[in-house]
Amino acid sequence: MSNDDSFRERMRNKFGIGARLAWAPSPPPLSAESPSIRPSHKLIRHGESLPTTRLGLHERGVVWTELPSDWVGRPGQILMNSSNPPVDHNAIRSALVFYDRFDVPSQPVVRLPSVNYEYLNKYGLAQRTAVKYEGDLYDVVTHHAFGAYLALDEREPGRWTLGRPTQMYGIPVDELSTQQGFSLTVNNALPIFTREVPMEEVLEFKLKRIDELRELRGYFDELSREIGVNGSNGFENTSTFEKFDRALANHMKVMQESNYSKITTSFRASISVDSLIPIATEAMLNQTISTTGIVSAMATVGVKTINGLRRKRGSNPFEYLTSVNHELR
Repeated sequence: MSNDDSFRERMRNKFGIGARLAWAPSPPPLSAESPSIRPSHKLIRHGESLPTTRLGLHERGVVWTELPSDWVGRPGQILMNSSNPPVDHNAIRSALVFYDRFDVPSQPVVRLPSVNYEYLNKYGLAQRTAVKYEGDLYDVVTHHAFGAYLALDEREPGRWTLGRPTQMYGIPVDELSTQQGFSLTVNNALPIFTREVPMEEVLEFKLKRIDELRELRGYFDELSREIGVNGSNGFENTSTFEKFDRALANHMKVMQESNYSKITTSFRASISVDSLIPIATEAMLNQTISTTGIVSAMATVGVKTINGLRRKRGSNPFEYLTSVNHELR
């Protein structure tokens, strides 16, 4: 398999011969020689086992969180119930617009639900990173996805992000730094196919439009980097925003022409910065996207200050949040 574009090759193999891909290499044993990192005062990360296959040249990956927010109580308290949370098909299909591979991390102390891994693995989209921690059960459970993100980002800098639906637990508080980041939110503007559309059709659509989708992702990243340097004042009047706006309009138009049922989603990317820059403290810098009427008259883009990562991981988004049926604030 070529490493230049493994998503394209995997999907071509899948649709060309009609066979499901079984790409999901079992992680090698944990290495005692992996460097120890202390993400918090209570935890020691002893090492990790990473999948042997790396991302292709133009691929991006997302570490998918499976820990429901309502399982996490006050510090020191985990409220696990007996039922596994179901697969969020809309969130996965939204993430597929920008990302090519999902890492659904596992760790040997607590067996978290793996329904997302089992589902994604059927379509050749999944891998698993195992992180070995020592510490309190609460910290191990709440840090396991973040630890996988750190390990993957160390190996392939700037090419991985944390991803989750709104109802899933995010980044542990002790990994955040006050007002050292910003969010770039696009509300009611990203159409996806509903869960009634077979996943094979979703992947075939992505394969056919992969160059346009990567262009859309590239303009979104470029816009976030520009805001990170210059601040948000007047961002909607820049040529970078115009490029993103046009690419998103093209995606909306193509989706509208499809006969499959669709739903509109919102998404938000979080980016860390080295120092404070002029950023709106409220999500009031909403610019109505020029494609209003194709999807929604409420399509907007907004920027606001948030807590960034305590240890900065570059200028690319460190978290991707997706939602259906309501705006992200």
